[in-house]
Amino acid sequence: MNRFWAFGIIVFVVLIGAGSFFVIEEDMHETLRFWEENDDEYREVSGDEDGKEEDGPTLRLNEMTTDLRSDADGQTFYIQAVLELRGRDADSVQTLEDRMSEVKDQLLAVFRSSTPGEIKGEEGMDRLRERIKDRLNPIVAPGKIEAVYFERLIVQ
Repeated sequence: MNRFWAFGIIVFVVLIGAGSFFVIEEDMHETLRFWEENDDEYREVSGDEDGKEEDGPTLRLNEMTTDLRSDADGQTFYIQAVLELRGRDADSVQTLEDRMSEVKDQLLAVFRSSTPGEIKGEEGMDRLRERIKDRLNPIVAPGKIEAVYFERLIVQ
């Protein structure tokens, strides 16, 4: 009788685990489908006044994670970002690559001086883009970084 109960419990646990796996997997696929279908909507692009962007060479940066400046309540938040920078020409992108330590240092300075409230919403994202360009352009030359794209930006 004890074997029967033990076998029944094992079967029950396996069925619950398998069911949970399929529910989680389906939810994950729905999330991925959502982002694939809405990628253009959520990928913020800085373009000219007509909304068209000029093509230029880009530099994709590795994922960066750091803490943000605390809000008034003192709670600690973290930011995780993957950026792509569009330069005016190949020389500007090469300069960014050659001076990557300075680029990362300036990005960390921008992130760590920002509060979650300052980067919230579309306007906050636009301000963050401008701050990044303002901090990175002196490394290359004024106006050489034309756009900042957020491939991923998570604040927790």
